[in-house]
Amino acid sequence: MVMLKANVRSETDFDPGPEVLGKMMEANKAGHEAGFLIAGFGLSSSRHAKRVHFGKGHAAVIDGPFAEIKEMIAGFWVLRVDSIDEVIAWTQTYPFPDGDAARLEIRPLYAMRELLATLD
Repeated sequence: MVMLKANVRSETDFDPGPEVLGKMMEANKAGHEAGFLIAGFGLSSSRHAKRVHFGKGHAAVIDGPFAEIKEMIAGFWVLRVDSIDEVIAWTQTYPFPDGDAARLEIRPLYAMRELLATLD
């Protein structure tokens, strides 16, 4: 999973415009047609978000916006690839809205077979 980290601009619900969005859509379509892009979505700013904290049998709901932008996600992609190196190679060609200023976090997802193996 590739997570695009939020920044001050993404927290304004910034619209990168039709040229950038078009390039992103083309890259997403190419990844989908090639069979490795499973999903990809942009997220609205934290002012539309809620956080739910659980404790002592109760849930506490906190409304956004949230202050710690560096901890938030502005978008994500789920890729089906053989190695993290393939993910890194893909990120180097993707037209991210902030270009060279994009900050990413890449994490492998657990496969269902890995989770089920813990039950044996």
